Amino acid sequence: IGTKYNDTIQARETIEHELFHLVDAFMHGNYMIDSHWDLLNPPGFLYNQVTDTKIDSRAFTHTPGFINIYTTSASNEDRAETFGNMMIYPNLVSDKVQGDAILQNKINYLKKELASYFPNMNSAFWAKIANRHLELANVQSRAAYAKIAGNNVQSTQLYKEAAENGSGNAAYLVGYSYGHGRGVEQSYPEMFRWFMKSALMGNKFGEQ
Repeated sequence: IGTKYNDTIQARETIEHELFHLVDAFMHGNYMIDSHWDLLNPPGFLYNQVTDTKIDSRAFTHTPGFINIYTTSASNEDRAETFGNMMIYPNLVSDKVQGDAILQNKINYLKKELASYFPNMNSAFWAKIANRHLELANVQSRAAYAKIAGNNVQSTQLYKEAAENGSGNAAYLVGYSYGHGRGVEQSYPEMFRWFMKSALMGNKFGEQ
């Protein structure tokens, strides 16, 4: 994983994704077929393989019911990728389900099914995951105050921490810092790397 993904947060999401495949096989057999999950998709939707190598499959999508392009490739990949994002990007998932009843139903179904096999994955478990969003907001607030106070080094470090925990906006601000040499040594390659990370997490500024 370390050679394929050069950032910590993507590696963590990938690990959660792959672990879920094992859980999925335990719940549904080696072929990981869950017909009820497929019924939760938009009417007429059919999974297909992502073949365009020019498109980053982990980029967020606006298609109702799906978190990113990769989730549209296959049913088992949809469940694994959705779970990985629920674990690592809880704040982004929370934002994504606003106004997306299809995705909300899929997440509710996944939580219910997991709890039926693993009782510890109950509402308290997911509440703990959701608290990452509050902790993330606190880190970003501290970063903003540090920036106002003129402490660019501390501000950039805190934004990095927030970015590694799922904030696309923080990732963009880290890229901006590298582009202007604020709190870090100026580096355009690092600027573009953080902008790309920001875009993959759905930040509109990072996509520009």
